[in-house]
Amino acid sequence: MKKQPKKISNFSVNEDFSNTMSLAVEQSANIVFITDIDGKFEYVNKKFTEITAYSLNEVSGKTPRIFKTKDKNNKFYKNLWETIKSGKVWRGEFKNIDKLGNIFWDSTTITPLKSNNGEIIKFLAVKEIITKKKKITKSLIQSEKNLKNIFDFSNDTIIIHDFFGKMLAVNNSFCKRLGYTYDEAMELKLEDFDVKENPDRFKKIMREIREHGYSIFETIYILKNREFLFTEVISKVIDFNEKKAILSIGRDITERKKFEKKLERSERKYRVLTETLNDVVIRVSLTGELLYVSPQIKKLSGYEPEEITGKPFANFLSRKSEITMAFKLFSEVSHKKNSGTFEFFIRDKKGKEIPVENSYTPVIENGKVLYVHLVMRNNTEKRRNKEALLKAKKDAEAGANMQAAFLANMSHEIRTPMNGILGFTQLLKQNNLKNEDKLEFIDIILESGKHLLSLIDDIINISKIDAGFIKPHETKCSINYCIRNIFKFFNNNISEKSGGKTKLIVNYALAAGEDSVYTDETKLRQILINLIGNAAKFTKKGTITLNSSKYNDDFLLFSVEDTGIGIPLKYQELIFERFRQIDESTTRKHGGTGLGLAISRAYVEMLGGKIWIESSLKKGSKFYFTIPYKTQKSSSTN
Repeated sequence: MKKQPKKISNFSVNEDFSNTMSLAVEQSANIVFITDIDGKFEYVNKKFTEITAYSLNEVSGKTPRIFKTKDKNNKFYKNLWETIKSGKVWRGEFKNIDKLGNIFWDSTTITPLKSNNGEIIKFLAVKEIITKKKKITKSLIQSEKNLKNIFDFSNDTIIIHDFFGKMLAVNNSFCKRLGYTYDEAMELKLEDFDVKENPDRFKKIMREIREHGYSIFETIYILKNREFLFTEVISKVIDFNEKKAILSIGRDITERKKFEKKLERSERKYRVLTETLNDVVIRVSLTGELLYVSPQIKKLSGYEPEEITGKPFANFLSRKSEITMAFKLFSEVSHKKNSGTFEFFIRDKKGKEIPVENSYTPVIENGKVLYVHLVMRNNTEKRRNKEALLKAKKDAEAGANMQAAFLANMSHEIRTPMNGILGFTQLLKQNNLKNEDKLEFIDIILESGKHLLSLIDDIINISKIDAGFIKPHETKCSINYCIRNIFKFFNNNISEKSGGKTKLIVNYALAAGEDSVYTDETKLRQILINLIGNAAKFTKKGTITLNSSKYNDDFLLFSVEDTGIGIPLKYQELIFERFRQIDESTTRKHGGTGLGLAISRAYVEMLGGKIWIESSLKKGSKFYFTIPYKTQKSSSTN
């Protein structure tokens, strides 16, 4: 007789299913607990104890009120109980306090459990921990608030407009200075409040901004009451609400214009006077730039005035110790507004040292030092008599100079991007700045701002990844085409920043036709940009190589290899974590948010691949990652 197959009873099937469900609940990544109809705990899973530090014995007979904080009122809890006692599912968020006094947030779903006759007999609660998400959201809100405060409370007029002059945003200072309400200002176009000295002027400025990315110009704003406001404007192309727009910062220069006219008249008289003196007359800015040098300088040094005007005063001095002394003096003059005399050596055109005596006086306008006025004369004979004394003083001054240099270096090293923004914005308030100085300051402010915005962008991307808002969108793309675009994007940039010492190399291993795959090209491109950008940051000399090839038939393998500083073995997993770099000195030297590699790993895993690293200290690093090799679009992909 044939052996009959063993029958599986309904009891056995139900028992297996019950065991499986019990394991699922007990090992769930979320908190799961069951209460009686009065809300008293009857069951808690392992995650409950892990998060709250309470065991089942400790909470047995108690209610979830042991986690209660003061952020919810009685009306909230009344609504909750009315909902679940009516047999409906309730969803919401709680701010809790655990056994150790730590705060944690969760997203809770409470489901009434009913008997066969429909009577509610228990309540099932599932809690997803959202503490990290709450902290990130709070940080983003604060960052946006800080940026908005800078925009709203700036003394300069700030507007954001499109390339046709339509207003996209205006700050309070713009409305106040021009006399418009916010709604009125948003209806304006640039032509409505800009004096039309030349019909083609607006088109010319827009063309310059399109070609060069920025423009600096002076104009006259027409106020609502038809009065005029002389304004210096710095305009630059920015990204605004995912579109290109123009940021224009305007500074009231009406008083400066009046002063310039007055200064022009005074300048003519000044030149006549200085050119009749036997001594050399010099004007030096507080930053050490030679603004004016009288013709008598040729007799003293052999230089024509034009050869040294506009150059640093330090270039004119002969000895390093005196450079520090001179700048220390200028700093003192700018604060104390005092006059006096000092001596130092200059080097003439033939390289000969000449001792000179200088009388200095600050030129003050409206209580502010504009520049320092120097009268210089040859002091060779007098200097000979003081040589012995000066030599004795050198050693004492050297110690003070070293201390000043140390403090200056330390001050520079600890500055942050926000210090850059605030500090150089303050410098832009100076009325006597040259255009090239302003451009440099604006670039520093923008670079600092870009750094902050880059950090915010990275945090937003991480937040979206955590929240599940970012999903892969497969399209057909050419791997070789994508890599070629990456090469074009980076090649010149890497070469220029390294002074030609670093070279980007791309190897194509996929033949035409077999490089067409279905994947999320945007995320693949971002992964490659992050890895190559990271390699460029740490490779000052050598090569960066991008490779692509098939891997086990089912995957494509990419690698980015550099000859940079390398990463110690113990840090090779750490670098894929968020906000992490090897050490603080790397952060200071190389910068970065510490999120690029974390985002790259998230994208690689989202695409169905893996990422890893091989690295040797001082020899370089090689990052690998894979993505599925799909020649047909997945049916489940949008």
